[in-house]
Amino acid sequence: MVYNKMSEGDKKLIDRAMRDNKNLHDEKDKMMPVYEDITRYFAPLSARWDFEHLGDADFGRYIFDGEAIAAMSRMADGLTGWLVSPSIDWIDIEPVKVESRKNRRLMAYLELMKNHILEVCASSNFYDAIAQTIADGVGFGTTVIYAHTGKEIGRPVFEALPLPECFVSENRFGEVDLLHREFEMTYRQLFEEFGRDKLEKLDKDIAKAGDENMEKRVRVLHAIYPRSYPGDTDEAVKLDVEKPFASVYFYCGESKSSGGYSKPTLVLREGGLDFKHFEAWRIEKQTGLVYGVSPAMKALFDTKMLNLQAKTMADVAQLAARPPMYSDMSMKGSLKIAPGGISYGVGDQVPKPIITSLNYPFGIDAMERRAKVIREHFKTDFFMSISQIQQGGRDRTAT
Repeated sequence: MVYNKMSEGDKKLIDRAMRDNKNLHDEKDKMMPVYEDITRYFAPLSARWDFEHLGDADFGRYIFDGEAIAAMSRMADGLTGWLVSPSIDWIDIEPVKVESRKNRRLMAYLELMKNHILEVCASSNFYDAIAQTIADGVGFGTTVIYAHTGKEIGRPVFEALPLPECFVSENRFGEVDLLHREFEMTYRQLFEEFGRDKLEKLDKDIAKAGDENMEKRVRVLHAIYPRSYPGDTDEAVKLDVEKPFASVYFYCGESKSSGGYSKPTLVLREGGLDFKHFEAWRIEKQTGLVYGVSPAMKALFDTKMLNLQAKTMADVAQLAARPPMYSDMSMKGSLKIAPGGISYGVGDQVPKPIITSLNYPFGIDAMERRAKVIREHFKTDFFMSISQIQQGGRDRTAT
């Protein structure tokens, strides 16, 4: 590690970030095979797991049936519409003590607070971000939503962070309280966010490289973690802003077509947060796993088989529509096999189809059984039933 006129505090921050980032990558690597399979069969548009690599080569290559994708989308839409829809009062605030509910002034204040929260969500991009967050959770089991203060525009800004960019860790209570996010910015965006003059003071080479090509992309690492780790001493790194959570941005060099974890070389900004500003949702948490389990993971095996069956049935349909033919060599070049085509030959040189053993109805039944299992994983019947209730316009109880 080469430090260019850094303070001791910056050196300690970078050393800690490098240590933590490598360990976080090692933990997430355990889940990568299943994440890549889910991407192939459920979310081909999310095909980016290496930092700069876009998995275009796999886009749609494994998908021959859309049942699994539709079932996953139906579940995500159902959860969003019935849990955090802007058309319903999805949040309520009540005092813990039952006797406090008799206090009219308190209850009126809580009602105003609830309405304020709903108004803030409606005036921001919260509903767009939470819809994407829930969709990612149904697919990948773990999803992270991040909240910016949005001081410049006077309202908070929510961001559904792509899972490929996120690396998380939990405390001893099983709560995620540490986030490393690796992402790209252009030099122009880097100057806008951190200031060109400040960057030039930190490292003149960065400012010079940005001036030469403002659209060139660089890596940035944003680390959020509790200020006190178990085992920290009194000499632990202290941030300028005394807050419960540290928030540090690191420069990790220009983007290159290589994998591996990002290696910070420069502290761009160090600060603190009153709270962690992000929430990592695991749709189902299993002991021993930091990352969550999703319905898509449970349906993955049936989905693979369904797509294999669909590919086979497509071949069967193709064989039925255009069966292979056998003919004498003298007919070569004079066969017309298009619909309505007539081939002429001499004597009994008549082309004949090669009969293949096809059982199309049996294959369809097998596919339907597999599709039913997939729908059960995503609770399709439940979400279809409540959708029909909504369309019917009937009164519904709270339950």
